[in-house]
Amino acid sequence: MGKTEETATEVTNPESEAGNTPAQDVAPEVAPEGGAEAPTAEAAAEETSEVLEPEVLETEVIEPEPESEPEPEPTVEDKLRAEADMLRGKLRGVSKAYKDQQDELPRMRERFQAQARLQAERQVSQVVQEFFDPIMNLRRSLTSGSEPEQIVEGLGIVLNQFDGVLKKLGLEEVPGEGSDFNPDVHEALAVLPTPDEAADGKVMTVHRAGYSLKGKCIQPAQVVIAKYTEPAEA
Repeated sequence: MGKTEETATEVTNPESEAGNTPAQDVAPEVAPEGGAEAPTAEAAAEETSEVLEPEVLETEVIEPEPESEPEPEPTVEDKLRAEADMLRGKLRGVSKAYKDQQDELPRMRERFQAQARLQAERQVSQVVQEFFDPIMNLRRSLTSGSEPEQIVEGLGIVLNQFDGVLKKLGLEEVPGEGSDFNPDVHEALAVLPTPDEAADGKVMTVHRAGYSLKGKCIQPAQVVIAKYTEPAEA
């Protein structure tokens, strides 16, 4: 029991073995200025927790988009329906183009007719201008009061002028006497026998002259044709 009491004495009195540490080594608590009371430990702990508490940021949670389901393959009916719709669209386009073309035809016809009329009027004007000089000379010949011989000579000059104008316009006289009969440009009025074998089938006489315009017969010549006949024996 004596040892137990000694041990207890050593534990309960540590300062005695420490060499009697003087009391002035412990720093005295400093009172706050102004006579305010020192904050308690609980208030300091609360203040520290308020300062050190981190700010919690709200984060937006992005949910993953659901995967799209694969589109089903078109059936034969769907393909046929789509092809039919495409053909109907093409048919509507063709029908509209055809209708527009039909509506444009009358306008095109009117434009062509107007151009043709204008071209014809220009051609007529050019032809009339070509006849001015021969007509004026013919009038001078008829009103000159000259001798008959001079009048005839003047009329011959006028006739040559008319022929020149007609040739300039493309008018040509159909071949006459001595030419081979051609049903395209000749109109046979009669057939006369001839003892000349070389004259067989040729034009003997011209009753009315024929004319062609730019290679096209506009008036056939009225002629008499020779036909070879063997002379009768005496």
